[in-house]
Amino acid sequence: MPGKLLRSVLIGLLVGGLLLALMPSLRQWQLAPTTQNDTADDSPASYNAAVRRAAPAVVNVYNRALNSTSHNQLTLGSGVIMDQRGYILTNKHVINDADQIIVALQDGRVFEALLVGSDSLTDLAVLKINATGGLPVIPINPKRTPHIGDVVLAIGNPYNRADHHPGDYQRHRAHWPQSDRPPELPAD
Repeated sequence: MPGKLLRSVLIGLLVGGLLLALMPSLRQWQLAPTTQNDTADDSPASYNAAVRRAAPAVVNVYNRALNSTSHNQLTLGSGVIMDQRGYILTNKHVINDADQIIVALQDGRVFEALLVGSDSLTDLAVLKINATGGLPVIPINPKRTPHIGDVVLAIGNPYNRADHHPGDYQRHRAHWPQSDRPPELPAD
């Protein structure tokens, strides 16, 4: 159990560092000196602008595994489009034992993906889709070096709730490339 917690913390730090490196707007906050005349700001801190900029590049990753016990097991996770060539970063545990990997974009397009490579130690995997037309790529600032202690934000859609675009889940189901459909998820 402690190993899983440590692994989760390390993955969170890695994803957070990656987001800080890719999204300079997350790093541009500074602590302002306080004076006697300052008034408290009642508005909550918000990552809304960063999420809006990054969300189009977040994809759903479906893994279909055919095995002797469940015959047709479907798992779901998230990934992020890293460049216009169709390379996607996701977690290795999302695509473990996959016989077929499907990627659904926020704009409704659905692609079969190829596994380029994966690493068990970091729990990372790289996928590739062949897409025509522009892809929504995660914003990257190559001039920014992440530092220990930087504030990070991880976004995704691992349970396919599509809270940011309520119609996305049904649109993805309608374009599923095989006869089988993604599973229905129970309501909260």
